[in-house]
Amino acid sequence: MFSKAFKQKIQYLKPYKVYSNNSFQDIEEAALSVLVHRNIKEGKLIKVGKGKFYKRKKGELPIEGISLDPKKYLPSDKYSVRHNCIKPSKYPIAELLFYSNRNRAIPLDNYISKILDQDSIILAEFISRMFGKARVLEVYLDNFRSKGLVQENVEVLLGV
Repeated sequence: MFSKAFKQKIQYLKPYKVYSNNSFQDIEEAALSVLVHRNIKEGKLIKVGKGKFYKRKKGELPIEGISLDPKKYLPSDKYSVRHNCIKPSKYPIAELLFYSNRNRAIPLDNYISKILDQDSIILAEFISRMFGKARVLEVYLDNFRSKGLVQENVEVLLGV
């Protein structure tokens, strides 16, 4: 019963948008985790983090069992991740991108988006190590890929 409803909902998911288990509140949590795991194994969904996943476009070939290795890039700046804000002057490598707002805290997603907008593999690697690869991938999918914007260097690093 849950399987048919879940498959129908998956067909209408927007590609490259990060969804969580909360997106499917009408399906029981235990059944949902099993259904999501099955679809990840089949290559229909790609796991980003605990309880988070996204769908590729229909024309793209599914890669079976792809998921992000959660231990590869754990965030080293846990304070900024926990509080969801950062002062641009904290890291001089990207300070010049925020010349008008150096010493004020800005939302972390805005900081990550601005750096990803540069399409620099060095800066993308830097923020992946600072804030965690899962967080960077989630911001990239929500702010770039779901809107049709493709950053080639960032996609190579994140494995999209």
